[in-house]
Amino acid sequence: MVDLRKPSSPVTQRTRRRRAGGDCCCPPVKERLRESLAASPLQGADVLQWLVEPVGIDKFFKCYWANKPLCIKRHDDTYLKNIFSKQQLDSLLKDGLDGRDGGKSGRLQYQSNLIVRKYVDGEAVKYERSGEATFEEVDQKWRDGCTLQLMHPQQFVDPLWKICAKLEELFGCLVGANCYLTPAGTQGLAPHYDDVDVFIMQLEGSKVWRLYECVDGPLPREYSRDYQQHEIGNPILAVTLEPGDVMYFPRGFIHQAIAVGDTFSHHVTVSTYQRSSWADFMSKTVDTALNKLFDSDFAFRKSLPVGWSGYMGPAYDEDNGSGSDLPETKKRKRSSGEAATRATRQRLQHEFGRTYSKLLRRLSATLHINSMDLHEAANEFMIDFQVNRMAPYLPSSAKGAAAGRKRGEATSAEEMETEEMDAATMVAIANLKPSSRIRFRNPSWARMVFDEDQDTEAEGDRTPVILLFSTLKNDRAHHMDGEHTPDPSCLKFPRTEEHVRSLQMLFDWPIRPDGRGGPQQKGPWVHLRDLAFHNFQDAKAFAVALLAESLIDVDQGDK
Repeated sequence: MVDLRKPSSPVTQRTRRRRAGGDCCCPPVKERLRESLAASPLQGADVLQWLVEPVGIDKFFKCYWANKPLCIKRHDDTYLKNIFSKQQLDSLLKDGLDGRDGGKSGRLQYQSNLIVRKYVDGEAVKYERSGEATFEEVDQKWRDGCTLQLMHPQQFVDPLWKICAKLEELFGCLVGANCYLTPAGTQGLAPHYDDVDVFIMQLEGSKVWRLYECVDGPLPREYSRDYQQHEIGNPILAVTLEPGDVMYFPRGFIHQAIAVGDTFSHHVTVSTYQRSSWADFMSKTVDTALNKLFDSDFAFRKSLPVGWSGYMGPAYDEDNGSGSDLPETKKRKRSSGEAATRATRQRLQHEFGRTYSKLLRRLSATLHINSMDLHEAANEFMIDFQVNRMAPYLPSSAKGAAAGRKRGEATSAEEMETEEMDAATMVAIANLKPSSRIRFRNPSWARMVFDEDQDTEAEGDRTPVILLFSTLKNDRAHHMDGEHTPDPSCLKFPRTEEHVRSLQMLFDWPIRPDGRGGPQQKGPWVHLRDLAFHNFQDAKAFAVALLAESLIDVDQGDK
């Protein structure tokens, strides 16, 4: 545990400033992020550093990430100030959501936005109510000792929108949030573990947290059932979080928490890395290999044996739980006919297993993955993230031409209509020349994918294309709610060497030696004359398409 009451030497203080990205001319990340919740475009690494300050993010990843808990006691109740409060929740219950900047609008709804629950005498109780959550009804439940769990507040709370969006850039996977408001002296949830890594930010009041070893091993893929107290043993960590404190722990650690003191407790849980293991990634490569084998090897196309469900399954697995430990008087005596049936079933099971093993060996022989297979698997893995991730944190005035256009099917460069673009974009296009420079505003907002044009498939001609998925029009109002089917937004380019190389030039942004942190800055500037196109008109059309999606900056000077 890191406790900031300990005195620091001047050398240690200078080290902390360097870790936070500050020096004599640059304020520490803490102050920069506080200001940035309204305006400043910090990187995801800055947001993580602000969360775990004074621990440097290199030390965090080396010692704590996916390994063990970290608790930071700040004794500074202003550190997390102005993120969200119970007073703001009460206002939302009374007045509703305004829907600004693409956020959720309307009234808070039970279950999808707000869950009311309590944990008393070892029993977890969830208030099974649907429909609109009114302030009067919720307040009565609050007075009765119920915990209020606010689901996905990043959909309408701007500071959490920014935190989640920036951490998604850093981690390359979905980041969500829930707020938990618990009356004094009560506990809202039973002991359990999660399938996500979490950052706990204590916003109001105090809460005693107890963490326990995962009974099912570290880093599980699924979240657990509720546990009884006698099942979990003694805690490995017990700590009181107060306003400004932050705690991190990996998925799998059993935890429970109770509000202490004279007032309620309010914390926000920021969670990430669900289904982001090596096994999850490798499942994509195995699926790809199986699809290729289905196309090329007739054995994989053959139908399963007719009647196979009559001899495969636990009900027919007599080698497992066959009753060998039962006394002789309890064992079943088989007739000659039953013995023959058993022999037939065992033979069919053996044949089924032999065929499966043979196909598995063929699959294994094809799993000599080359770089192209890995990149294809990476795209499969990342497309789901790209279309479901939070919309970038941008004020309405900074969203550009793409903000007002519909999401949906891919739009080709030739289909861009100039009337859809704002005045600044039109001016930028009019002034494009060979010496103009372009760069991605943020390379992580786009993902390049090779595909085949579905529009021509009906005619039997499948044309190779590049799809450039964009996050700028992603739906903030439904981020991670599971109730909305994303409608991906993407540009479509012909898959030519010129387009591939030109896009790769724009994606060539600097990365850290360890690969962490996402884009450390905007993409590199590239002159239109230096793109891979053979003539300026093609280079200009390429830039116009990217400008129309608000994906690039333009510098008209020749620098």
